[in-house]
Order: sequence, then structure tokens, then C-alpha cells
Amino acid sequence: MKFLIYSFLALLLPLHSCSTIQVMEDNQIHEGHYRLYTYPHKLRVDNYDEERFQKISILGLNDFEGSNEAEVFDIKNRFNEKRKLAIGGISAIKSYIDLFKQHSTQPVLTVDAGSFMVEDFDVNKNLFLYNYLGLDAANLGSNEYFYQSSNSERAPIFRLLSVKLKFPLLNNNITFLSDDTQTQELGILPYTIKEVEGLKVGIIGTLTQAVSSSSAQQKYHQTYIENSAKNIIVSSNSLRKQGVDIVVVLLSRGTNCTAKQAQALGLTESKVNFDPKSSKYCDEKEGNFVETLKLLPPNTIDVVFTSGNKSKVANFIEGIPVLQNKGEGRYLSWIDLYFDKKHKAINHEYTQIHQPIALCHHFFKNTMDCFTDEPFENEEVIPATFLGLPVKLKADISKTN
Repeated sequence: MKFLIYSFLALLLPLHSCSTIQVMEDNQIHEGHYRLYTYPHKLRVDNYDEERFQKISILGLNDFEGSNEAEVFDIKNRFNEKRKLAIGGISAIKSYIDLFKQHSTQPVLTVDAGSFMVEDFDVNKNLFLYNYLGLDAANLGSNEYFYQSSNSERAPIFRLLSVKLKFPLLNNNITFLSDDTQTQELGILPYTIKEVEGLKVGIIGTLTQAVSSSSAQQKYHQTYIENSAKNIIVSSNSLRKQGVDIVVVLLSRGTNCTAKQAQALGLTESKVNFDPKSSKYCDEKEGNFVETLKLLPPNTIDVVFTSGNKSKVANFIEGIPVLQNKGEGRYLSWIDLYFDKKHKAINHEYTQIHQPIALCHHFFKNTMDCFTDEPFENEEVIPATFLGLPVKLKADISKTN
């Protein structure tokens, strides 16, 4: 009966809703939840004028930090059965992206907002595995900027990343002070353009200047992070002159929209849901991210994917949709955009910012999710489904030598 009620409510959602599953608000209670960040059932067909609007979906990663392998939890039970629950990992990311593209009848792009490396990152092995995802673009994030190698210079590691990755690595605001080298001279592009079913999508990569002061012991005097707002404007203007229809920004570092609300409600941050149209709980003092958005002229960019905070962001901030998830290879961010062919612009009344997708290998039978921040002893486990399709993981490529 509970499932029937939820299914009926889901059918009542209008196209203009910014949250696909309205009843996810029911999870914002101190105990219990249902389908927290999962989408097991096939979504209803959008009702929009396809002659006028072109829909495009974008999936985003952030703060992957070399999380190639799934996180596995043992489930204690009175029968001493070997029950396990697995979440995330490179194979799960690939499987969910492929299932999403299989489900979608409209174009899909996949991006990474940065910090896919960690300090003990095995560069060759991990970049080989990361290429397996077939992303459309990745941002050079704060972890890549601060990456420690045997050579303390930034240029060699930046060049290595650009050579090893099979998709564009982006940054438009790092300068080397010693010789005024720009990152594009190392194979890192300020932006890239993807053409999908008649749409030209420009993707920009940048760092906020707050990154350079984020850790006192990690300042690099041989590099300088230029003003992010100025460089976004310059890159966006260049893209628009090339006929780009949609401008996506990948930015490190972003903001936090969950901590304040979690504190106010007495919840863990993973349980917080909110109205994407509201940004009142977003931290405007975090770095200089919100300040950067305020400096952008209207319609400069259409959506931002951020990294660096490991918190959920699925909000319009300064009129711009901003997405981020808790990272570590356990989630995908998800937005649906609708390009108005008549007015040559994104219609943000139609924009749907979804809650992050949890990359479950299995579900707890009672909750249809893999949420582990609450006790789960004795829970039964069933195979996970996504958008009405069974989650059949690819071979575990993370075990590749």
C-alpha cells in the first residue's frame, strides 16, 4: 500500500517541479526513511513541446579521490548469514551512467568537478581506471592542484594528467609566475565544446581563489590563481561567440548547503532535503564561491558543478543551478535542462535539479536504498534497480593490475 501511495504521488508531479520525488521530504525526519537518493522505478515521460524544447541531462562527479573500489558493509543477522551491502566504486559509476543513457531518449553528458586524485594516488593505474568512465570533461580541482609527487613543480604533473586522460582536463585561471606559462601550454584546456543532437555545450573548468589559501602549508608560490569570475566571463564570452547554446562551469571550490539546515533540524547532513529553489541555508561565506556568482552578468553561464566540500548541493544560487554531492565515488549529481529553441536559452522554469543518485549495488529490502547512516542489523538485501532497470555491475575493473 505504501508503494502505491508513493507511486500515485509521483505521477502528480508537474514538469516544472525541481525535485523529481516530492515525497523525499518525508525522509527529513529523525528516524526512518524511504528510497533515500535512489530511483528504482522508471520515471514518467516528460510532457513538453519537443518541437520547441531540447532536453539534455548532465550527470556529475566530484571529490572522487581515487575511490575505485566499492565500500562494503557486513550485515549482522541472527542466522549468521554472510550478508553484504556494497556502495559505489568505479564499476558502479560506469554501470549507473550506462543505465541512465539506456533509459534516456535525450542527450546525456557526464562531467567531473575535480579532486579525483588523492595524496597516495597511483597516477598511471588510477588514470587508466578513470578513463574507463568515458567522461566528457573533468576539472583540475584542488586535489590535483596540491598533488604531491617526487617533483614539487606543478607543471610536470599537470602535463602528465593531460597526456594520460582520454577526455579534456580543464582549467582557465592558473598562471605559472616564473615564466608566465598558461595551463593550456601543458595540454590543459580553458574549456571544451561538446556537440550533441544539434546543441553545442561549452564546458569551462576553473578554481576559486580561495583554493590557494585553503591550506597554509600547501601554498605554491610559483603558481597564481587568477580571478575566477573574470575568467569565467572571458571563457563564456568566447564560447557564446562560437555559437555555444549552453555553458557549464566545473568549479573547485564550491559551497555547503546542508550543514546549517542539518543543525537547525537536529539531523545528520545525509538526511537533509530541501527546496532547490531556496538557497537560504547555503553558506555565503564559504570561500568566495557565492561572491563569484554574484559578479557574473545575467545569462553568462547556465549550470555549475562544484567540488571541495563533500556536501550535497542541489540549489539555485544567484539564479544559477549548482550541484555537488558527498563524493568518494558513491553518488552522481543529476540535472535536466531544457533549451528553448525559440529564445535560444535555457528555460529555468523547466529545469529539474534532482537529489544525488546513490550508487547502490544492492538495496535494503525495507527501504529500497543503501543508506547506512542508521542501524541496519538483520536487514534483508535485494538487488538494486535504477530507473526500472536492474543494476548489473560491470566486471570489477578496480582489481586490474
